[in-house]
Amino acid sequence: MLSGEKILVTGPAGQIGFPLAAFLARDNEVWGMARFHDDTGRERAEAAGIRTVSCDIGSGSFGDLP
Repeated sequence: MLSGEKILVTGPAGQIGFPLAAFLARDNEVWGMARFHDDTGRERAEAAGIRTVSCDIGSGSFGDLP
């Protein structure tokens, strides 16, 4: 089991990404990168302890990520 790691999950508001990121966020620093078209997905992810960053992977700009 991972513990104390810094992890990036893409699509943390999705059907697969959210449960995975929420599980990992229990014992790790999890960053979630997505477009976040609506605030509901972002709020849900943040409530689970996921640090969210709004970003489009296709843009190639990841300046807000550690």
